[in-house]
Amino acid sequence: MQPELVAKIREVNLRAVAGWAPVQIKFGTSGWRSLQAETKNQALKTGESKSFTAENVQLVTQAIADHLKAEYQAAELARGLIVSHGTREDGNQFARPAAAVLAANGIKVLLVLGYTPTPVSSFTIQHQQALAGIHITASHNPYNSVRRDNGLKFTPAHGGPAPVETTTDLEERIKEKMQSGPIFKTIDYALAKAAGLIVEEDVLPAYQTYLRSLIDFVAIKKSAKKVFVDAMHGSSARCLAEILAAEDVAWQVFRPAPLHEVVATLPADYRPEPDEDHLPELIAAVKAAGGKGFGIANDEDADRGGQVDARGNFITPNQAGGIYLWYLYKYKQVPAERLKAGVAKTVVTTNLINALAAKINIPLYETPVGFKHFVQYPQTVLKLEESAHFSGLDWQSWDDGILEGLSLLQIEVETGKSLAKILAEAEKFVGRKFIYGRNNYSEQEGLTPAMTMTKKLKEFTELAVAKVITLDGMKLLFTDGSWLAFRSSGTEPVVRTYAEASTKAAQKSLAKLGKKLLGIN
Repeated sequence: MQPELVAKIREVNLRAVAGWAPVQIKFGTSGWRSLQAETKNQALKTGESKSFTAENVQLVTQAIADHLKAEYQAAELARGLIVSHGTREDGNQFARPAAAVLAANGIKVLLVLGYTPTPVSSFTIQHQQALAGIHITASHNPYNSVRRDNGLKFTPAHGGPAPVETTTDLEERIKEKMQSGPIFKTIDYALAKAAGLIVEEDVLPAYQTYLRSLIDFVAIKKSAKKVFVDAMHGSSARCLAEILAAEDVAWQVFRPAPLHEVVATLPADYRPEPDEDHLPELIAAVKAAGGKGFGIANDEDADRGGQVDARGNFITPNQAGGIYLWYLYKYKQVPAERLKAGVAKTVVTTNLINALAAKINIPLYETPVGFKHFVQYPQTVLKLEESAHFSGLDWQSWDDGILEGLSLLQIEVETGKSLAKILAEAEKFVGRKFIYGRNNYSEQEGLTPAMTMTKKLKEFTELAVAKVITLDGMKLLFTDGSWLAFRSSGTEPVVRTYAEASTKAAQKSLAKLGKKLLGIN
């Protein structure tokens, strides 16, 4: 760095900043998440704080810079970092301050222009051969007139989530800074940009070219389907609108405005999560299209997806994974040697994947919840997490809700069948149905009652336990093939129960059992 720039670097001690106080910063299943200062006090839950501030983002970025400088030589650091943000800010609030910290540490930055989906950031890190990336987003977490969550994801060079050993190192560095002296380096953003330490670029065209290499838009156009998109005020709006228009595919986007522009109007229970209950307008539009529609929904940063098939059926993430794996085997006829790379799923994801893997005779890898655990299985043909994170065959963009939606659309076009019908084929192949459900309860309920009361399980049910899995929380596998699981969320202050059975009645009964075991009336 030139001497005149070095002279412009400032060291900021947060203890001198009015109102600042040390906080605990933890990286959960998908980065660090907390509440912004604008969150109203009535939205705070036990143990929460409004710790997502520009100052703390800069402190975390300093820890990232220190981590990288400890791990890599100068030649590797020269590859630089990608910094991007979702729709919870316009870039000035958090992304640019983070970029300035990296620049002050002598690390070059490509700051992505505009609202950026997480999969676009992941793809860009690999496409630009960058060392890593920082993305400002809290994914599906609430962002509304009362509660405003935000977050920071750190992504290594492979484009996927940071492994546990990396986030642990970052947490230790942040903790040390909080205790010994919360200092970060920074430099004027405009000055760093003029010196070439920060470069701004629109990377979406390169990602759209990548999509064209995987999706047959010509066939989609010929099918005469109209694609309805619910961006949920997130970052997928521009990407999908542009590529569908360019490929002359009929389209319509619901809720395209970015979150930070409409947040004051959003109800207190609003969260940009593509669940069936949150998508009535999308489902109604597809049904009204009379078999010629298809729906794609994404969360705020588009690493999650939800689909509505031609018949208006909402397709859950678990079902989407089963449909995709069945398609690879039955319709795409992926060579056996490639399928042998196997599939990876989190332990509380549907056992339809287990059944298909066993019947197809391919390896199955189960992990705790969190897409970061799939880093150790990069070659698998499917990576699936029940919370709508999905990555398919040879995807470079990891958990990509945009590519998920387009891929499932292509499956309908290619097979001439609705997704629901393809799912029925997969269930017939393995010989049973899989009815799945998840419930959330306040973290104050805790897991201790469930862990204790399962010892007295016979008092509550006649089901016999075949196996207990404690990979993440606790999962009870029953002899009839159904199961019930409990775990604490890594991104929100909630306890989740999961239940799967072969009928709706049995699934509801298991869900009630889970509530009883938590001691909730």
